[in-house]
Amino acid sequence: MNRDQFQKWIDENGTGQRENKSCNGIDWVLVTMKDTWIALFEYVNGSYIPYIQCKDKEHALSYINVLERLPVPYSMRSNTIFLMIHYLDSLNPTIYQKLLDFSFPIHL
Repeated sequence: MNRDQFQKWIDENGTGQRENKSCNGIDWVLVTMKDTWIALFEYVNGSYIPYIQCKDKEHALSYINVLERLPVPYSMRSNTIFLMIHYLDSLNPTIYQKLLDFSFPIHL
């Protein structure tokens, strides 16, 4: 959402209390809601992206402290292979080991 939409959301749902934080290269806005929960928004290039609501500031800060940007562009195909390998491991660890023994890197 853009700045005007974000401000409207705060006016309708928040108390007006907001705090900017930066953690691991990600810019966040913590907004206190009327029910005292904290809504987390990521700020990227003038847009506010809603993430999650936390019951208090302590939980909100612990959440943003573990998030990091991926150092390389996200690839859906490589993620699919990763999930497939872990799924196979849950079915049969021998298959998983054979996949690990396969010569890497796999070119996608």
